[in-house]
Amino acid sequence: MKKLWVFMLIISLIIMPMTPQSVYAAETNTNISDLKITAVSSYFNNTAVLASDGTVWAWGDNSYGQLGAGENLKFSNKPLKIEGFENSMAVSVGNGFILALRGDGTVWGIGSNILGEIYSSKSSDKILEPLQVSRLSDIKMISAGSGYAMALNEAGEIYIWGSIINRASSQKKSAPELVRKFSDAERVLALRHNAVAVKKDGTVWTFRGSRLESERIANINNIAALSEGFKKTFAVDPAGDVWYWGINGQGATKLDGVTDIKELCDIDGYNTLAIDGKGAIWQWDNERLVPQRISGIGSVSAISAGDSHMAVIKSDGTLWTWGDNRKGQLGTGAGVSEPKPVVVQGISDIKDISASEKYTLVLKNDGTVWAWGDNTYGQLGTGNKVESLIPVQVKDLENITAISAGTTHAMAVKNDGTLWAWGSNGAGELGDGTYVSKLTPVQVVGIDKVDAVSAGRGYTVALRSNRSVWAWGNSGYTKEDDPSNLNRSVPRKVDKIDNVKSIHAGREFVIAVKNNNSLWGWGGNNYGQLGSNKNDEDTVIHIPESISSIGNLKQASAGDSFVLALAKDGKVYAWGSNSYGQLGMESKLSNSAKSLIKNFDNVTFISAGGNHCFALKGDGTLWAWGDNSYGQLGISTSGIVEYPALVEDIIGVKQIFTGYNHTLAIMGDGTLKAWGDNGYGQLGIGRKGIIKSDAPVQIKLPNEAKL
Repeated sequence: MKKLWVFMLIISLIIMPMTPQSVYAAETNTNISDLKITAVSSYFNNTAVLASDGTVWAWGDNSYGQLGAGENLKFSNKPLKIEGFENSMAVSVGNGFILALRGDGTVWGIGSNILGEIYSSKSSDKILEPLQVSRLSDIKMISAGSGYAMALNEAGEIYIWGSIINRASSQKKSAPELVRKFSDAERVLALRHNAVAVKKDGTVWTFRGSRLESERIANINNIAALSEGFKKTFAVDPAGDVWYWGINGQGATKLDGVTDIKELCDIDGYNTLAIDGKGAIWQWDNERLVPQRISGIGSVSAISAGDSHMAVIKSDGTLWTWGDNRKGQLGTGAGVSEPKPVVVQGISDIKDISASEKYTLVLKNDGTVWAWGDNTYGQLGTGNKVESLIPVQVKDLENITAISAGTTHAMAVKNDGTLWAWGSNGAGELGDGTYVSKLTPVQVVGIDKVDAVSAGRGYTVALRSNRSVWAWGNSGYTKEDDPSNLNRSVPRKVDKIDNVKSIHAGREFVIAVKNNNSLWGWGGNNYGQLGSNKNDEDTVIHIPESISSIGNLKQASAGDSFVLALAKDGKVYAWGSNSYGQLGMESKLSNSAKSLIKNFDNVTFISAGGNHCFALKGDGTLWAWGDNSYGQLGISTSGIVEYPALVEDIIGVKQIFTGYNHTLAIMGDGTLKAWGDNGYGQLGIGRKGIIKSDAPVQIKLPNEAKL
C-alpha cells in the first residue's frame, strides 16, 4: 500500500502543473526567518536543517524526543530549534535520532538510543537533550542511518557505532569502533543497508560482518553522490553519469536516460530523485529504471528525502517540501500532505519594509530592494514613471542594508556605508547636488559611513557611524531664517545634537533618540508634535530640543504630525495632532504634552502611520487606533477609532509597518500581507481601483510564488 501511495504521489508531481503556494510556518522559539538554510537532511518521518548561524532546526516525528521538545510532544508540523546543537557545521537525520557535528570536531546526538545510536555513558533508550557521542574527536563528517551511524575524522579514519543490519551479530549499543585496516577515506554514508566509504583515490567500499571487513564496489570510481533503496544502490560519477548495483555489492552498471546529475537521494526504498546541473529534478522507479524529468521544478541546489516525503533547497536559499505530512514532517504548519512543493514555513526572505503615502518599498535578505504603487516621480526606481501593481526590483541596487520611503522619494543604505537615492528632487532631497528627479538610484554626495536613513516630505535625514545626524532637502525654514539652509541639495551636519542611536522623519519634523534614551526633535511643530506649546513663536523648532523625558524609553515612532513613544515597562505615550484620534484618548484635541494611553500596557512594538497607529502586545495580539477611513486599521469599525482596539481578524503578526493610509505586516508564517488604501496600487496585489481593502491580502514576492 505504501509503495502504491508514493507511486501515485510522484505521478501527480509529474502530471500536475507546479505552481506551489507560498506557505510558511509560524515563528518558533527564536526567529528563523532571517536565517539562511545551508543544509538539509531527512530520514523516515523527520527533516532537519542547518542554518547559517550554526543552529539546527527540525520537525516531524518526536516519538523518541528527537526534536528536543520533551516526551509529551508527539510530533511538530513546524520547525523547532534544537537547543544544545549550537555552533554546528553539519547535521544528519537517522531513524528516530539526529546527529550534529560541532565546529570543535565533536559529535552530539538526540533521540533514539535503543541500538546505541547516541553512544554515551547514559544508558537510556531515549536521549531527550543533546549528548556528546563518546570516543569521537577531530571529526569532519557524520552520517546517520537506521540504527547506526558513521563518522570520519581529519586523518581519514572511520568510526561506526550502533547496530548495522548486515553485521553477522546483532550487537546492540556498540561504542564507536574504528574500522581497522582502512584509512584515507574522504566521505562516509550510512545507508539503509550498507555502510559506505569513498577513499581519496575515488574507490567505493562497503563494510560487512562483525569485523566490519571492507569490500570494494567494482567498475566505479570517485563518486559524487550516493543513495540506496531496498534492493539497489545508486551513485553518480564526476561526469554526471548514474551507476547502480545490488545491495550485496555486485559490480556497477550504468543507468541510461540521464546525464549531468549532481545529487540524488532515495525516497522510500522504491524510487530515486536526482538533481541535474541546471537544477531540474529527475525521478525513476528503482525496478523499471526509466528516468523522467519532473516538469515545472527548477533552480534546485540540494535535495533530501525521508520515508515518504521530500525536501529541497532552491538556489535562492528557500526550503521546499512535499509528500506525506501525517507526522508534520513537511514543516508547513498544517497536518495535510502536499502533492506539490511548498515553502517551509518560518523561512522568509523579507528583511525590512518602508511604506509611504502612495507606494511601498521592501528590502529582501539578499540585499535587493523591491517596490510597487505610484511612480509619478520615479520613486519605484525602475528607470521609468510607469506605476506597478506588483513588486518590481529597483534597478542597479544591491548589498542594501536599510531603506526609507519618503513622500515621493526613496533612500537606501549600502553595506559599504554609502547612501543612494531616487525619485523626486525639487528641494534637493536626493542629496546628489542637483534638483533634478532621478528614475534610478544615484549616490548621495558628501557623506559616507551611513548607518541609517529616514526620508520625509521633500527632505532626508541620515545617521552616520559616529552618531552624528545629517540633513538635506526642504528644511522648512522661512525667508527670514538662514537662506543657506533652505532646500539644500547636499547633506549638512545638524548642530547641537550628537550621540544619536536612531532617527525618525515625520512629514515635516524629525525626532531622534540618543544613546542615553533621551528624545529630541526639530522641524515643524504646528500640532505640538515636538513637545512644545504651539504658538506663533514655536511652530518651527530650528535647533534640536529635548522633548519631555520618558523613563526607560524603548522605542519612538513618528506619524504625519504626531509621535508615539514606548517605554520599557510596556506603556505607550503619544502627543501632537489628534484630529483622527491617533493619541488614543477620548478627546480629539491636539496635545503638546506627552499623554499616557490609559489602561493599555504590555506593548512590545509600536508603529505610527499617517494618522493611524498599531501596537503589538507581549501576548501576540495586535491593536490599532486612529484613522480608519481606508480600512487601514484592519477592523470593521469605519471612520475614527479613538482608543486602541483589538484587531481580531489579523492573527499571528510578526512585524507591522504603516504607510500613510495603508498597512503591511510580515506574519508569523513569513507571508507578507497588506490592507487599507489601494488607490495607487500600493497594496501590491496586482490591481488597483479598489479604493480600500480592510481585509489583509497576501503579497507574493517574485521567486516565492513558483518554483
